[in-house]
Amino acid sequence: MQSLHNNYGLGKGETSAIVLAKELKADFIFIDDRPARKFAINFFHNELTIVSGTIGILRFATLKGLITKNQFKSKIDFLKENGFYLKDNVYQHILQEINELP
Repeated sequence: MQSLHNNYGLGKGETSAIVLAKELKADFIFIDDRPARKFAINFFHNELTIVSGTIGILRFATLKGLITKNQFKSKIDFLKENGFYLKDNVYQHILQEINELP
C-alpha cells in the first residue's frame, strides 16, 4: 500500500480504498480524485470492478431515470456550492451531455 502512495502520489485514503477494493474483489469503487480514479481504472482494467466518482453516479442515476435532468443539475450545483471542486468546462460539458439525453 505504501508503494502505491509513494510511487503514484495517491493520497492515503484513495490508496487504502483501492487496496481494499482489490482485496475484497469489490464490484464498485467510488473515487472523486481524478488522478486516483484514473489510476484505479488502469489498476482494475482486467477485472469487473466499476470505478466511478460522484458525477458518474449521478449521471448513471439520470440515465436510469432515477433522477431527472433538473435534479441532476441541482445536485451538482449543491455539491459545487458546498466545496465540491469541478472545473467550469467540465461542469458545462456534463450539463450539455445530460441535456442531450432523451
